This record gives sequence, structure tokens and C-alpha cells, in this order.
Amino acid sequence: MRLPLVLFLCLCAVHGAAALSHSGFIVDLFCWDKAGHVAIDGADLDTNPEAHSVHCMVDIADCRANGFGLLEKKSDGSYDLKYKLDSAGNTKALEMLDALKAAEGGGRKNVLVHAEGTVGSDGETLSISSIMAGTGEEGHEEPEAGEVMHMGFLVDNFCWDKPGHVAIDGADLDTAPEDHSVHCMADIQDCRDNGFSLLEKKSDGTFMQKYVFDAAGNTKALALLDDLKAKEGADRKNVVVTAMGSVGSDGKTLSLSSLTAAKTSSGAGAETGVGVLTKGLTITRAEVDRDDDEIRVTIKSETNSWIAFGVTTSGGGMSGGGNGADIIVCTTEGAKRYWVTKRAKPTGGGAGSNARGTMMAGM
Repeated sequence: MRLPLVLFLCLCAVHGAAALSHSGFIVDLFCWDKAGHVAIDGADLDTNPEAHSVHCMVDIADCRANGFGLLEKKSDGSYDLKYKLDSAGNTKALEMLDALKAAEGGGRKNVLVHAEGTVGSDGETLSISSIMAGTGEEGHEEPEAGEVMHMGFLVDNFCWDKPGHVAIDGADLDTAPEDHSVHCMADIQDCRDNGFSLLEKKSDGTFMQKYVFDAAGNTKALALLDDLKAKEGADRKNVVVTAMGSVGSDGKTLSLSSLTAAKTSSGAGAETGVGVLTKGLTITRAEVDRDDDEIRVTIKSETNSWIAFGVTTSGGGMSGGGNGADIIVCTTEGAKRYWVTKRAKPTGGGAGSNARGTMMAGM
């Protein structure tokens, strides 16, 4: 069973200094400042920062309290501290790490993150607008010098090039690329044969084509989609990936060195999933428990925003195709539940049973 998600998001923009992005390993400064940059858990942060554990960063009081930094790989293969996070950034980093621990356990290592924000006048203090972690799977490493890292929705070019960017499976790729299915991308021959792209979210909340894969990248994308289909079924949607590679002279063609999808897992009595929905918005728990007849979902936004989560029929969208969608809205006033049958601002609503909307550190 798969949950169709209806999500609404207003993101805060960053103004002032020029925005930048950086991909690298996150470390706590207490461990970085130790002799030889050898962390409490034994990880040599100069040469092997992927061995640094979530447990060390969040469970040891000195590590948790002394802030975080992002590393950069040097030409000799060792690492140096590139940026220190400001106070608000340290709070966001802790929330991300706590979510990783809750989802995957304190033993999670290889904490490579992608951060966006602005740098202070000292050239080293980073004020972040968003920070998110990669999958942590083996082979998911830091981009090499000259490479870029991008997290976004994967789409096939045949569907993207259709009128209005409306895919064959009905997904509006301009506004709801999370509705695009593995079946559409991997089973329909025109979709399979015409290559793949990565999307990027624009300031108005819609999506644009950021990178187009070269021939070798298209082969990797098909292998990833075929693997997802074999493991999770063709109806898998919300295909968010992390891509690393070098950009061609046209500024758009991406030659991949690696491509990984946000992972999901399943158990005997429940189906669970953890993944990035879009930049700054993460599902830290999504569980369908057939034994207890319950759905348990935790969604975290890294910016000041309001969020609505809905359950509807497959392809039904916000209104369930007129048959209704069960939607929980989280705002500063708490969580409210609505039954929505048309595309309009919901009215009325009642307290969401067992639903909570919590503001943490201004979020």
C-alpha cells in the first residue's frame, strides 16, 4: 500500500548577500578541534569523515553543544573546515541529525549534507536557509572537485516536453512532480527512450528543468528506476534523487558520477518510508500499520511555513477527484482536519485525531 501525499508549502526566501550552496560532510566542532581532528568515536576527520557517527554528534553533550561545520575536500584528498554554521544553523543541523537518529539510529554514518544559505563578512560563517542529508548508502560520497551535487525530482524528458508539462500518468510536473510514477518513467517506451532530467523548485513554488542527463546518465537513471520497480513496485511515486557529476559547457547537461534515490523500507505489519520531499521538507516517518489500522506520518519543514498532509485515491489530487480527500493542516494554531471535495480554501474543520503541529526553533 502506498500513500498519495497532498502537500502545500510556503518557503521563506533569503535576501541580502548572494546565496550559495555547498555539499560536504557535517562534523561537530568539538570533535574537529580535538588533537589531529580525531573525533571521540575514533573517526579521523582529516581523512575519513564518513566514519563520523550521528551518535557522536547528537548524543555526546560537548559535541551537541559546540556547534557544527561543513568540510571541503582538498586537492590532496584530505579535508578542511569550509564553513561554520551560525546559531540558527546549528539548531537546524541538530534537528536534521535528531531526525536521522530517529529514522535510522545513532549508528548512521556517512552524513553528507547539501546546505544552502549566505556567508557572513568573515567569509566562513554560514547562515543556512536549508540543510538536508543524503541517503547514507554505500557509494554515496562527497562530490569530487569540479562536480556538483543536486537533490531533486527525477522526470523523463518525454513527459516534461508534453503540453503544460503534464505527464502521461496525469502528474503536473510544473507543480506536483511527486505524483510522477516509476511505471510512467520505466514502463512506457517513449518515456524510457527519451532520457531523463532533474527538476529544481523556483521561488514561486513551481518547478523547472535544472539538468538533463547525458547518454550514460540516462542508463544510470533507468537502472535506478528498474531497481525501484523491482523492490517497491511500479506505482512508486515521489522519486527524489541525489545526483553528483560534472556539468557540460552548455551549463545544463550533467554527466553523472552517482545517482541515488531517497530510500524506503517495509516491515511485516507496516510499510515505512523516509525521504526528502523537496528542499527543506522531509518525511522523517511514514508508516502504514495494517494491524492497528493506523497511518503515522511525521513531516518536518526547515523553514517557516504551513503544511497540509492529505490521503486520497491514487491520482485523485487535492480533492480526491471530487470524491474527497482527508487532509490535516498544520499551522501556528495547531493541527486541523478537513474533508476536501474541491479545489478551494477549506473551511470549518475540526481537531485532528492524534494529529499535532509543533513549532520548533521558529519552524
